[in-house]
Amino acid sequence: MIVLSITTLLLLSACGGGDDPTPAVSSTTSTTATSSNSANAPKAITPQVTPATVSVDQTLTPLLPDKPYVDNTLYDASAGASLPSATEGAAVTHHRIKLNGLNMAYTATAGHLTVRDTTTNAPQATIFYTAYTLDNQDTTRRPVTVFFNGGPGSPSSFLQMGSFGPMRVFTAQGSTVSGPNDVTLGENPQTLLDKTDVIFVDPVGTGFSEAVAPSKNQDFWGVNPDVNIMAGFINRYMITNDRGSSPLMVYGESYGGPRAGILSYALQNVYGIKLSGLMMQAPALNFYEGEPARRDPVPPYLLPTITMAAKYYGKISDPTLSKLSLPDLFQASENLAFNELRTLAPQPTTSAQQTQATSLVGTMQAFTGNLPVLNGLDIYYHPSLVSNPAANMIQSGTDVLRAARSYSYGGFLSGGLVIEMFPGKTLGLYDLRKELTGNLAATQNASRCDSSNVANFCGSYLIYDPSLNDLASYDSILSSYAYNTLKYQTVSLYHGLSGTIGSVWDHHTAYPDGSTLSFPDATIFIADEMQINPNMQVLTSAGYYDSVVPAAQVDWDMQSVAKAIPAAQMQKMYTRILYPAGHMGYADDPTRQLLHDNLSTFLEKAVKTSVASMK
Repeated sequence: MIVLSITTLLLLSACGGGDDPTPAVSSTTSTTATSSNSANAPKAITPQVTPATVSVDQTLTPLLPDKPYVDNTLYDASAGASLPSATEGAAVTHHRIKLNGLNMAYTATAGHLTVRDTTTNAPQATIFYTAYTLDNQDTTRRPVTVFFNGGPGSPSSFLQMGSFGPMRVFTAQGSTVSGPNDVTLGENPQTLLDKTDVIFVDPVGTGFSEAVAPSKNQDFWGVNPDVNIMAGFINRYMITNDRGSSPLMVYGESYGGPRAGILSYALQNVYGIKLSGLMMQAPALNFYEGEPARRDPVPPYLLPTITMAAKYYGKISDPTLSKLSLPDLFQASENLAFNELRTLAPQPTTSAQQTQATSLVGTMQAFTGNLPVLNGLDIYYHPSLVSNPAANMIQSGTDVLRAARSYSYGGFLSGGLVIEMFPGKTLGLYDLRKELTGNLAATQNASRCDSSNVANFCGSYLIYDPSLNDLASYDSILSSYAYNTLKYQTVSLYHGLSGTIGSVWDHHTAYPDGSTLSFPDATIFIADEMQINPNMQVLTSAGYYDSVVPAAQVDWDMQSVAKAIPAAQMQKMYTRILYPAGHMGYADDPTRQLLHDNLSTFLEKAVKTSVASMK
């Protein structure tokens, strides 16, 4: 399997064009922003003056008194750790926010629920969550949306502090990264609280979640046990909060995508809970299969991402391509990847493939802006290329063949951990628009890094990757916010993204037909659940500048789903969103608004077509 192990450790996530205008997949909606992508200059953070920050009318009904919760438990994130017992306790606080001109009161609940074995009723784990629920609502039609980050090994802090909760962290925008005084916490005008109650969940071994003896944390560090424990949490939450009739949505980012996709099936299979909506952002749906894949040859997923980065940095000079809108440019590059280049992927190379590759040299130069386009796979096997990035430009048919092969299997792009796409800069893996000046790969001696062993991985990725630099403060801000505002007063440290969990994660997956594979392919579960539950709405969103889970890979994976679902049904159930940002699209202000608007529409549709979650 040629996927670099570091990919596993760090994962947290139809337009016309080209010769073949056929969409990659059928969809109810295909959305993309058309705002300018030329804003490369640093943009200072300005004071956030929004309807959410205005003073509240004192004539409003007073809020209920808060109920702080003191938790003296020390939560251990190590593999063999477990608690002797668990308590279902929570802090309950009351707040107000002004959205769409209306003052809205909401309740925040931060605490633990215990998940039990479905056969023995023995406690398995205590799961920490933060729920935000709008007051005085008819819960029979009020949606509940459960949010999961990825990793595997990530707590909920990224989504909770950056996406659609009532509070979020404000950071620098554009290509710059935040300074030490730029990161602030404030009310979130793009919260989805006016559309749905929102719950952010920490998987076992992250945040304040831990196994309960005799189980250990590592017992839940695998595809199926993780899904089962998260399904158990959702079931417990819906029961204890009398939300059995509420439309239920699940939102997963990155590895949270396959978690959510598999959950859609497991919830109904184990607990009889039907989802109304399945939302997956930058989802690693079938990320770990490697080669040979069951659908070999696979396309070079990274090419459209390279194209969009080249466009962002003004390197697309071809007169036809330079005139295309962002959606059309992406689709044209994806069409090239899925069609002509896909046929070049297998080895050994034939003379016919060499001839075809030679004929595509000019096309590849146009779509890449003739930039160095090394990825992590190239560096892993050819570390000498670090000193000569120009040698990796597309200059011959052999280069086209190598690109068609290596861009297909999970390498990282240049500009993050190993080499710059642009000399003198280091670009972010998770958002190629984010940059730092200087060759961080050289200063960290990247050519000697062992990417298969996290212990030998060079440097801290939260500093090393510019696109994650701004997110490094999310855990500390969440800890302070939970203690002081949500009044969950714990003596324990909050456990952030863990490379240890990712390094030992068991990817073996049991499938509905009784088979087992060495990797998770969520498309199988999604397709099965879409057939069983035709009222469920499904949404994927992906970023143009994400080199970790390329947007084209999401499209390719959803084609697998589409093969199992009648076209008319797929058209009715599926929404595809492309956005002009990176992996964590919510960290980009225009994209957060774009996602908010489209998710609001999606939620309204899902509620209309849904049935009660629990029978």
